[in-house]
Amino acid sequence: MLDFTVTDQVAARVGTPSVILAVQGNETKVDSNNGFKRISREPADTVISINYNTPPDPPTNLRSDPAPINGAASGNCGYIGRLNPDVGRLRLMADRNDPDGDDGELWFALNEMSAGGVEIWNSGWTSWGPNGATGMADVPLDRLTPGSTYRWSIRARDGRRDSEWTHGCTFSVDGTVPAVGEVSSTDFPRNGGGKTADNTGTFHVTATDPDSGVGRVEFALNSTLPVGEASPAVWDEVTSKWRIPDLPITRWGANTLLVRAVDRAGNRSQPLVYEFYAPGNPNATTTLGDITGDTRVDMLATTDGGDLKMYDAGTDPATGGRLVSLAAQGPKTSASGQPTWTGALLAHRGGAGITHDDLFVHDGTNLYVYRNSDGYTALPKPGAPNNGGQYYVSQNRVLAGRPFLCVDARTGQDCAPGIYADDWGRVKQIVAPGDVDGDGALDLITVEGDTNRLFLHSGNGTPGGFDLTAKLLGNTDWADRDIIAPGDVTGDERPDLWVRDRTTGNLYQYPSSVTTTGGIKITDPAAVADDGRRVPIATDLTTAAYPLLHTDGDLDGDKNADLWAEGPGGSLYVIKGNPQGTEPRFAPAQPLANSNTPWTTCEKFSSAGDTNVKLDLCGPILAKYKATGGPTGPLRLPTVGTAADSDGIGRYADFQAVGGGATNASIHWSPTTGAWSVQGNIRNTWLTGGGTHGPLGYPVGDEDTVRDGAGTTIGWISRFAGTATTGAGAVTWTPYTGPAHPITGETYNRWQATGGPRGPLGFPTTDITDTPTKPGAYTHFRTPGTSADNGSVYTTPGAGAHAVWGNIRNRWAELGWEQGYLGFPTSDEYDVTGGRRSDFQGGYVRWNNITGATVDHLPGDTTRDRRNEYSGDFDGDGRADVLTVYDYGQSTSAFFVSAGNADGTFGAPRQVWASLAGHWDTTRVKYTIGDFDGDGRDDIAALHVWNDGSTSLFKFIAHPGGVFSEPIPGYVTPAGNWDWNRAMVMAGDFNGDGKDDVAMLYAKVADPANGTTSVHTWVVRSDGTFDTPLPGWQSAPGGWNAASAKYTVGDYNGDGRADIAALYGWSDGSVTLHTLLAGPDGALAAPVQSWRAAPGTWDWNKTQLTTGDYNGDHRVEIGAMYDLGAGTAEYRVFPTTATGGFTNPVVAWHSAPGTWDTGSAYPLAGDVNGDGRTDISAMYEWNDGSTTLNTLSAKTDGTLNPPVQAWRAAPGTW
Repeated sequence: MLDFTVTDQVAARVGTPSVILAVQGNETKVDSNNGFKRISREPADTVISINYNTPPDPPTNLRSDPAPINGAASGNCGYIGRLNPDVGRLRLMADRNDPDGDDGELWFALNEMSAGGVEIWNSGWTSWGPNGATGMADVPLDRLTPGSTYRWSIRARDGRRDSEWTHGCTFSVDGTVPAVGEVSSTDFPRNGGGKTADNTGTFHVTATDPDSGVGRVEFALNSTLPVGEASPAVWDEVTSKWRIPDLPITRWGANTLLVRAVDRAGNRSQPLVYEFYAPGNPNATTTLGDITGDTRVDMLATTDGGDLKMYDAGTDPATGGRLVSLAAQGPKTSASGQPTWTGALLAHRGGAGITHDDLFVHDGTNLYVYRNSDGYTALPKPGAPNNGGQYYVSQNRVLAGRPFLCVDARTGQDCAPGIYADDWGRVKQIVAPGDVDGDGALDLITVEGDTNRLFLHSGNGTPGGFDLTAKLLGNTDWADRDIIAPGDVTGDERPDLWVRDRTTGNLYQYPSSVTTTGGIKITDPAAVADDGRRVPIATDLTTAAYPLLHTDGDLDGDKNADLWAEGPGGSLYVIKGNPQGTEPRFAPAQPLANSNTPWTTCEKFSSAGDTNVKLDLCGPILAKYKATGGPTGPLRLPTVGTAADSDGIGRYADFQAVGGGATNASIHWSPTTGAWSVQGNIRNTWLTGGGTHGPLGYPVGDEDTVRDGAGTTIGWISRFAGTATTGAGAVTWTPYTGPAHPITGETYNRWQATGGPRGPLGFPTTDITDTPTKPGAYTHFRTPGTSADNGSVYTTPGAGAHAVWGNIRNRWAELGWEQGYLGFPTSDEYDVTGGRRSDFQGGYVRWNNITGATVDHLPGDTTRDRRNEYSGDFDGDGRADVLTVYDYGQSTSAFFVSAGNADGTFGAPRQVWASLAGHWDTTRVKYTIGDFDGDGRDDIAALHVWNDGSTSLFKFIAHPGGVFSEPIPGYVTPAGNWDWNRAMVMAGDFNGDGKDDVAMLYAKVADPANGTTSVHTWVVRSDGTFDTPLPGWQSAPGGWNAASAKYTVGDYNGDGRADIAALYGWSDGSVTLHTLLAGPDGALAAPVQSWRAAPGTWDWNKTQLTTGDYNGDHRVEIGAMYDLGAGTAEYRVFPTTATGGFTNPVVAWHSAPGTWDTGSAYPLAGDVNGDGRTDISAMYEWNDGSTTLNTLSAKTDGTLNPPVQAWRAAPGTW
């Protein structure tokens, strides 16, 4: 057999038009050849095999991660913004194809076009796997320079041939965060003196960005800026500033405008806070409860057609009330999918400068405010002809914000877990009482949750705006009580409450409580919920006679608060009040009007089975049928006319409904529930369970269409009154889960409290089912669009019903559901620092909202190892605050600030900065606090170590309002110079120029016996950057072990420069105190000893150091919290000498035995109350896992008061 390979010969003739391949035998006879040699004539014996190779196609679908944006502004593909320093790369990607199907390699190259197109990086040949796959390469972050422009290219090869080069995007790099310079307004200047509230104002903003330029400016008024885009400002060519034009300022008093800049690369600045004061209108005339502005109190009631009518004391019973809002403006949805007012909770009351009542409305899930008051110039005018004379229209509706914190008004402590929800879904009653707490803004009272607690939501002066903290008004269960608001009945300038006991029909007055101290009125909000102070004022106001009882104050102008009521069948009554002390307190009820259709009103309609047969529909059933659209609506034609229910109480009519010839829908009516429609799968499930005679009872609403946020229908729900045994309930149906499912009682209430089908649970996928072994029951739920159950409600005796969903539910399921060590849930999810938490019988589970980590805990677990606290004045108000650096894990961190108050306490921690997930690893950072730019606000310096051992000194600059910038990179130390683990950083004004610098003590040799230490100072330059580290003292070999000393910073010799004090613990047990004095250039001198404790007289390990001016004499001293053992400590102060040394300590405070464990807190020094003396604060960790922030305020003699608790976090919430 002969085998020839001619690949090289063919390759050498690339470009030749044709190549002939031939094989020929040698047929010449020679001496050694005794015969002819000829190629076999058999086809199977002769094969010419040709293997072609074509070059690979040029790579396609070139892209990058992140992708450039804003190409129109950059003049190329766009900008790439600030990259994640912990990820540390720009990823280039492309798809590759080889016509021959060969695997191969890719070569990526990056050229810097702003430097003449020179290649600055290439990947070399890299394999990308099988043919057709995506190849990628990562450009290191250090190869990209902010402000430069780059183009990348790529080619492929298959081992034999290369493709042509393909060029990717040309892009520009912008790694610089933009900055907001200033905000100004002549309409609403910072210091006041501008327009009053209920006017519009224009604001001007300056913003800069050195690389890509500012692309837009965004703002938010009296709210936080969202993670995504916010309302934009417009560019003003005349002023060369960004302009926020004609912004309606409806809130009188303090207002906050948050402004941030976004550059064309998508980098966002930290928000700048612009605070201004808008005075109220002093000439406003107010009648509480007045909707139309005619100074008469108005009453609102819903008609059986879903409209909203208004009545006043002069209403003629023969003519009825005035229509103030059509059903189409309502927040709820009828059976026909149309808006309606039916079923909504309503409350209104003016005051505090509002002359036309706004309307609070709860739709079962959300709380809205329908704005009706003066000043909304950009909105439809209430009552105007172009609104059809309506006062409440959906264009003027705003979603009310939910206070996210809760405290007990009686104790000031945080509400117990599970008491307060983070949304409005658990609300059962709403009341608009007026200004309960005396702060000049209108408040709202709600009854919420399974335990039916009463909460006060203090208004902040904006429509739908409340203070951040709700107040729990006692522990009473208000389940069988109707709360109504008559206004100020007792004459103390604060509103009182009236409460009806639904079981007895008795009416009680709950008076407010106001005390005057030094001419200042102090209100106790909890007094209006104190059963011990209530006074009976009426009887026989039963729910049978008056299903709904209301008051809007003085209806007839006689200075006495009145009642009005809705009776069975839609009758309205006025019950006029008599003066206090008069018996009876109220006159007999007088008919006012009837909002419903009487049973004597009937109309005939064709029967669905025979159009020649006419069926009567009467009264409320007729009204409901017509409200749903009549014969052309979803119910179509009747199959049974109005008939009596077999229970002898209710009435009903049956209908064919859409798509059916047979009965597939009904309207059912009872005196206590009204008339409502039920249809389709929901009706079938309800009837299977017994209908009006079953556990669900009569319907209390039409079948509601459930829509998602995009308006897409995702299911349907009908709600039912239930029975005295089962409680209220519902039946839902959605195509995502299949059959309709009923839920009742505790499970239904809990599901409703989380938001019902639109909430995190979605729709039920099971009926209520008993748990396998332990006493209890569960219902599983699923949100539309998901393929598996992702929520549940579990009930068990003693713990009640609680919802669990999402990642927390997944973790609980992994641990064995209720059979695992956690047991049954004992709370719903609620907010904790950095995420959410659910409590269980055996512990709790926390989920982090940045990293997504979900971790289970025992009850006493704490987060002490995740937090570090620092003291500083971060908002520039002259009072010390507490900064908490919170390590969320997974290279993710956040900063919180607890602001110091004038009384020496602290506010609750407020998040002021958070990294993106995976962008800032606190375990790689050493922090120190100082005012590095001299603006009066303390900043943060952070020494960060990278994977290669190099370090960067970052700054976080504090902005007005106490928020922080993104980390600004500073001095970089290349790898191999310093060992980050041996460095200790501290801040102070070491050169006396008015700006703080950073000093580093470095353990050149870390050895207790032979330690060697050097000191270096990063002096802050005039432009705010850090200079090259300035060397100072260096110990002799073995002369100073850095880890054997504890350090603190202060100006100990009074020369205007910060020094370092060191408490050194020697191997023989002696302890010495030294000072490293700073020179004019900021360099630190060798330590000078000034105090010594003999062995056995001072335990270095039991000492915690601080520095402060504790007696206000303008000389700083060292403070030492000293552990005496057994949970007892004392604070000792070392006075300073003129040379910067220290004398023997004096005791400034001694704790009561067993009350202060130094291992549970580290003292922080700062002037918390602004009196010129340094106080001590401490974040204290208790054995039960709770955390408190405490203050030991300084007295004039430099001693300390006992600790006062300023803030508390329940176990596992901080």
